[in-house]
Amino acid sequence: MELHFGKVAIIGVGLLGASLGMAIRNKKIADEVMGIGRNMSTLEKALQKGAIDSFSTELFPSVCNADFIILCTPVQSAITILQSIAPNISPEKTIITDVCSTKVEICKKAQSLWQKDSPFIGSHPLAGSEKFGPEHAKIDFYENTICLLEKGINTRAEVKKTVWNFWTLLGTKVIEVDMVEHDFFMAYTSHLPHIIASALAQVTGETKAPNYFIGGGFRDTTRIAESRPEIWKDIILTNQKNILSGIEDIQKKLDEFKLSLQKNDANQMMDFFKHGSESRQRLFNK
Repeated sequence: MELHFGKVAIIGVGLLGASLGMAIRNKKIADEVMGIGRNMSTLEKALQKGAIDSFSTELFPSVCNADFIILCTPVQSAITILQSIAPNISPEKTIITDVCSTKVEICKKAQSLWQKDSPFIGSHPLAGSEKFGPEHAKIDFYENTICLLEKGINTRAEVKKTVWNFWTLLGTKVIEVDMVEHDFFMAYTSHLPHIIASALAQVTGETKAPNYFIGGGFRDTTRIAESRPEIWKDIILTNQKNILSGIEDIQKKLDEFKLSLQKNDANQMMDFFKHGSESRQRLFNK
């Protein structure tokens, strides 16, 4: 599979963007990888890490002659950037994608900007970490992961094929998904777990529990609570309806368990844990 760009512009060179840059340069997919961002220190770290060849703090003219633009900022910023660059690029020559964790709002924005033959298709590589910043970037960060690619109903066929091949070259398994289904399921498999992890970390922190009381279960459950707040704020606000429904579902389960505990109903408590175990096994096809 051959794929090559003259210039790739990565907007946002944190963990995800810098890891992309390292993989692109390692696989020689582009002649130049440019990092674009607002924080000079972050850009310099990405350059030192070998993630980019050059950088700029200005969108223009940096993106104007890029063949491939990858938006690696929080989703609300990505939507704003997409709208800003639309009049300044050639949709017949440029390809644009993103790595955002919600898809409906950014994909609808792209559909409004380009009613047909869109240069944009939404991507969501399921690779992440509670760590952030280019200093934690890895060449193989995306290898053996899944990348969800939205259907791109008004996207140029060449764009879809190229972005699909791009993620495949980086070692991901690409799966095409509907953007609405994407946001619904991600609310339960990703967004709610972050909210619950943060809530658990907060209420436990308020007890001032010494760390010798903290075991592997708590560490595993709350690890993602250390993720960047600004990223998760954007994710939550762009998937509000699904997350609110999920919170109601969680509250219902907790209320049911609380009632069984108040009644000392051992059988109901056993059923609660049994159903949780069985549900997890089904989700992982065990």
